[in-house]
Amino acid sequence: DYSTSIEAAWEIVEKFDYHQCSGGSASGEGWRWYLENTEGGPTEYGEALGETAPVAICRAAMKAVATKLP
Repeated sequence: DYSTSIEAAWEIVEKFDYHQCSGGSASGEGWRWYLENTEGGPTEYGEALGETAPVAICRAAMKAVATKLP
């Protein structure tokens, strides 16, 4: 499951071939993850918080796919 396994969640990052991604823990807030892809068209950008890194990755990826900046 992508939202519970870091290995599975990392497949999302690799599939989208994001050229920039970062993650880290924020005290008291959980994990924050940021994904951005500016190659091949409109910029896809997603940033999200999650209780775990896999949840944050999944949320950020969903936002990136749903939001394409000009």
